[in-house]
This record gives sequence, C-alpha cells and structure tokens, in this order.
Amino acid sequence: METGRLRTIELPDRASALLESFVWSRRTIPGTADRINSIPELTPALQKLAKDGEAGENVWSAWGVGLKIWFFLAIPSLTLARERRRPVLHISVYDENGEMTESGTYVETLNAGWQQCA
Repeated sequence: METGRLRTIELPDRASALLESFVWSRRTIPGTADRINSIPELTPALQKLAKDGEAGENVWSAWGVGLKIWFFLAIPSLTLARERRRPVLHISVYDENGEMTESGTYVETLNAGWQQCA
C-alpha cells in the first residue's frame, strides 16, 4: 500500500470511520447506548480529552447509557500502517470520570477484524 493511500487514515473522517468500526467490532458497549455527538454532552473530564484530541490528529467517539459513558480516543499511526500495509490506530478507552480503562495499538485485518498489534 503506497504512502499516499495510507495517509488517508490520517484524515479525520477516515480515522473516525475506522474508530467506529473498532468500537462496534469490540462489542463493549450495549446496543441501547446513544451516540454522544458533541463535546458539551460529555463530562468535564472527557470534554478536556476531546478538546485536547481535536487539537491534533486524534479522533474521538463516545457512547452513553444513563450516567455511564464509553469514550474512545484514537491516534492513527502512519509508521505502523506502512509496516503492516493496513490501517493502525492507537486507541485509549476512558470511563465517564476520564479514567483510562484500556489502551492499545490495533490493526484492521482483512478477515479477522481488529487485532491488537504484537
């Protein structure tokens, strides 16, 4: 995969679509969760993460049920994507208090969905 094509994962819309794909493939949020679309809908701790993320190449996605929020922050990795010839995202998951609950680097595979990089 050429560099130009891999650079498309750095575009916010493409990176957002990749993050959404990751979120739904993990099945960590209930089907009844509502998408949180704007920063003011987040808790103050998550608002800071979202604002800090939007200043760089990061994208975020958040889902909530009642007071429970699942917040995902992704950073595309062009270097790792070149090595693997597939999109790679470093993803951190936070709870409604802004506490990181999970973090890892994941590659989108053709047949197995998202897999954590070794």
